Amino acid sequence: MEGVNVLFIPVGGTYTIGPRRAKEIVMALEPDITIPMHYWTPYIKLPLRPIDEFASLFDRVKYLKKDTINIEKDRLSKKGEILIFEL
Repeated sequence: MEGVNVLFIPVGGTYTIGPRRAKEIVMALEPDITIPMHYWTPYIKLPLRPIDEFASLFDRVKYLKKDTINIEKDRLSKKGEILIFEL
């Protein structure tokens, strides 16, 4: 793939890819924005990895205090931004 603007990627392992493999994919695709999904939270009882295991692998992580976002075109120039939504 080339020219990925927004990448939604599973990071919790067990049923999907885990944090380290997800990082490899993010690094290979070089999306403007990455939004991790399918990870452990206190609200579920599945054997998944917590989001911090993925987030700790990157420098440009932004924890949002909301559960939605409007992505404007000018935000797409911020290569490598990881966005984590509040649950």
